[in-house]
Amino acid sequence: TCEVVRRCASNPDLGITVRSISLAANEGKGSAVSRGLASIDSMNRKNFLTSSDDDESQYIENIVLVADADGSGDIGSLNAMVDKLLELIIITNTNTDKDAANNDENMRHFSWGKKAMLVGNRAGNTSLSRIVTRWGFQTTVKLFCGGSLQVEDTQCGFKLMTLETGLLLYSNLNLKRWTHDVEVLYRAKELSIPVTQMKIGWVDKEGSKLASTALDVVKISTIMLLEVLFMRINYIIGRWKTPGNQ
Repeated sequence: TCEVVRRCASNPDLGITVRSISLAANEGKGSAVSRGLASIDSMNRKNFLTSSDDDESQYIENIVLVADADGSGDIGSLNAMVDKLLELIIITNTNTDKDAANNDENMRHFSWGKKAMLVGNRAGNTSLSRIVTRWGFQTTVKLFCGGSLQVEDTQCGFKLMTLETGLLLYSNLNLKRWTHDVEVLYRAKELSIPVTQMKIGWVDKEGSKLASTALDVVKISTIMLLEVLFMRINYIIGRWKTPGNQ
């Protein structure tokens, strides 16, 4: 994956800046996303501090898309996702941000500094076995986590959020691999961060599945459910704490 990104970055006709960040060892997707968010924040602060522009929107106007490298999620959904995320932010902050809301342009600049997340809801080319497995996992997650985590598809790899939201929810994750999404959304629920969902186009790519046989599906699903139960217990007894309460 890193090599593909580097080849794209070296294309002079690309027209945008592309940067690849790799970990020394595979620590899981949760760790990779956390590291990427921290790098964005670091570069952003550096650019803001060295800029002569007085417009602070250079710093606060940042949204982050988390997507699987195999391209399963339809990137064509991005514009609609951005609009829906902004709509969520405006709705949840209307009462406290009345002055900013009086000016649409000011609201757009001001809003991206708020906390909110949009999660994709996979629809499209998905096998019946994966639909059934997904339903069973999501039902059990609701049971273990004391109710809904605000979305139907916690494991969708297509998520859009403000940078501030990502930095908060992905910091010091305890679950860093397959089930990190559940911990991220559990933290959002505990911190009252608004989360919404939107159906996106999705195609399961060959060779990108966690499990290739029925036995593997059962094994991995069991491990994931045990991790979610372990997470819930640790938050209940206070061993793990949500960011800001540590």
